[in-house]
Amino acid sequence: MNILTVTNVSKHYTQGEHIVKALDDVSFSVKKGEFVAIVGPSGSGKSTLLHILGCVDTPTSGSIEIDGVDINDLNEEKLTIFRRRHIGLIYQFYNLIPTLNIEDNIKLPVLLDSAPIDQEYYEMLVQNLDLENRITHLPNQLSGGQQQRVSIARSLMNRPTLLLADEPTGNLDQTNSQEIIRLIKESHTSLNQTILLITHDETIAQQADRVIYIEDGKILRDEVLR
Repeated sequence: MNILTVTNVSKHYTQGEHIVKALDDVSFSVKKGEFVAIVGPSGSGKSTLLHILGCVDTPTSGSIEIDGVDINDLNEEKLTIFRRRHIGLIYQFYNLIPTLNIEDNIKLPVLLDSAPIDQEYYEMLVQNLDLENRITHLPNQLSGGQQQRVSIARSLMNRPTLLLADEPTGNLDQTNSQEIIRLIKESHTSLNQTILLITHDETIAQQADRVIYIEDGKILRDEVLR
């Protein structure tokens, strides 16, 4: 079953008299529970693609279906609700709320939706990500690796349809990078979480089930690894 279907998606920008094709007729699909890495150099269009899949940008043309919903059919208000309920995002720079403690940062997506907290699920995430002794701390009291673990917990708190990770190790040293990738893989296996991970690091990409290579806004090749 495809949880994501991208069909002929393009994203064009106008710069003076020139048209820049950030994405150029991109099509692919992802099955439920797949772990897919999207690899490309800086400026290849991979981050633009992630922003569109994360419902924070819109394509110039083409369609995107997530869990059977064509997101082009949603108005701004419905798109915001859909993003909050169905998309988990892990950023390179964590994007934690500095004035909220770790517990509130993790629970924020559920609280924003005025939904009840699944305390058992929350405690499982906190334990699996080794954050039990940090939940009363503020983000600036944590290391970079710890802050990224909080970001992972937050992204999983709403049990998202799709987890998108944008260069999640880009701000970390090698030891913390390896740990973050291990935790993302663990969420993939233990929760059957569908994951798209954007990276320029071939070593990280090779740990996914499948790698999509993108350059100049086009898919060059799509390789199944396992």
